[in-house]
Amino acid sequence: MSRFFSKYPKTNMDKEAIFLILERIERWCKENNTSIHALEQKCGIGNATISKWDESIPRIDTLRKVSVETGIPVNELIECCKQ
Repeated sequence: MSRFFSKYPKTNMDKEAIFLILERIERWCKENNTSIHALEQKCGIGNATISKWDESIPRIDTLRKVSVETGIPVNELIECCKQ
């Protein structure tokens, strides 16, 4: 199983990658005058799911839902994780 899909961030690189994903989503929300909570509702994911990504690594199916709603391709969301 890939390190990216483990339950909790293990290294500083994992934490940085998640931070960059969160930062990208927060920027999209600001640009589109919406909240993280509203985005979670549109995606059909649990309350505070995105906010809790600083504690755990997001599942790919959740990233796909966010991708569909925001129009940000999954590969762009996780681009930072390839380095």
